[in-house]
Amino acid sequence: MSPSPVLIDVDGTLAEFSRPFYRTVGRTYSPDTHHAWEFDDLSPPELVAAWRTVSTTPWWWWKLPPLTDCWARIDALTKERPVYFVTARNVGTPEVLFQTTSWLRCMGVENPCVIRTDEKGELARVLRAGWLLDD
Repeated sequence: MSPSPVLIDVDGTLAEFSRPFYRTVGRTYSPDTHHAWEFDDLSPPELVAAWRTVSTTPWWWWKLPPLTDCWARIDALTKERPVYFVTARNVGTPEVLFQTTSWLRCMGVENPCVIRTDEKGELARVLRAGWLLDD
């Protein structure tokens, strides 16, 4: 029997998304006011401006800082079982998946498999994943 796959979310789990996102509109990220992925503490014009900056800034996704330093262990895990790095990233330059894959390689993951989806739980079910690491 082959080992169960592992799904690992990228933004908010491996990559710091919130602070850089808020900086695009000159705001400081606060975990006390930011709730999940709703951004209800940003005004509609701020939200539009932030996503516009993300979508027009070359390599914006690739420049995100990491949230972890356990890259050697993550890379080792990819050699033990299927590991899929999942993201809902759909804004930005057309090469957003390339940026994500390249970012993971720069962090030390030799051959990352990146899947873009808005339905991480459903993907985990379909792949019969043993684990889904998400924020």
